[in-house]
Amino acid sequence: MSDELKDAAPIETQQFPKSKDVKGSSQPDDQPNPPAIPLTKDCKSNHTKPGPHENKLTKWEIFERWIRVIEFAALISAVPTAIFIGCQWHEMVKASKIAENQLGIMQGQLDEMKQSRILNARAWISFHQIHFTFNKWGEITSNATWKIDYRNSGQTPAINVQVMTWSGGHFEEIPVHDTQPNISNPYKAMMEPGGEGNTPDAILSHGIIEYIKSGMPYYFWGTIWYDDIFGNHHWTQFCYKISSDFEVAPIGSHNSCDDGNTNKTN
Repeated sequence: MSDELKDAAPIETQQFPKSKDVKGSSQPDDQPNPPAIPLTKDCKSNHTKPGPHENKLTKWEIFERWIRVIEFAALISAVPTAIFIGCQWHEMVKASKIAENQLGIMQGQLDEMKQSRILNARAWISFHQIHFTFNKWGEITSNATWKIDYRNSGQTPAINVQVMTWSGGHFEEIPVHDTQPNISNPYKAMMEPGGEGNTPDAILSHGIIEYIKSGMPYYFWGTIWYDDIFGNHHWTQFCYKISSDFEVAPIGSHNSCDDGNTNKTN
C-alpha cells in the first residue's frame, strides 16, 4: 500500500438507532423514544410555509375590497328599486292620462254650462208683428202705412240695436242676408229685457194696395242687428207674405238668426 492510503482518516459511518423490538426487548417500557431523525435537504416538504407578510393586506387594499362589496350590494339592491320605480312611473303616467281626460270632460261641461247660461241670460230680439193703418179718402182707400214691432225676450239688455225693413212684389228681390247699415243709422238704440220697439211707418201706395187685393204676392222682410252685454254680436232676419185680405204669414226663407241653438219663442 502506498503511504497516502495509510495516512487516510477512517470514514465515520452513520449509525441509525435500532428500532424498539416490543416482543423481544428486555428494556423497560418507560425508556424514552429515540430522537426524531431530521429531514435532509433533499427530503424537504413540497408545501412551503408562507412568509410572515404574504397573507397580510394593507389598509388600502382592505378599504378597496369593502368598497367593491358595498358597490356590489348597491348594484344588487338597485335592480328591484329600478323595477319599483318603473312600475310607479307607469302608474303615474296612466293616472296622469286619466286625470287629463277627466279634466277635459270637466272643462267641456263647464263650457257647456257657461254657454247655456249665456244663452239663457243674453238678449234675444225677434220679430213680433206687422201693423197696417189704412187711410181713406171718402170710400176709397188712398194709401196705407205699415210698421214692424219687435221684442227683447232675453233676460239682459240689448245694445246697438238697428232695424231695417223692405217690401216688394217679387220673391227674387229678397236676399239671403241683408246688409247691415252703418253706425250713423238713426234707429240704433238700447232695449231693456222685455222691451218692445217698432220701425217708422212705411207707406203703401193705392196702386200697391190694389195689387195686394187682387191676390198677387207681396212680401215684407228685414233684419234686426244688436249686441248683448257679453260682447257678442247677433242678428235676426224675418220675411212675411201678405194675403189679399192683408193677413201675413212667414215664408220658408229669410227667417233665421245667428244662433240656432235657442229655446226662445217669438
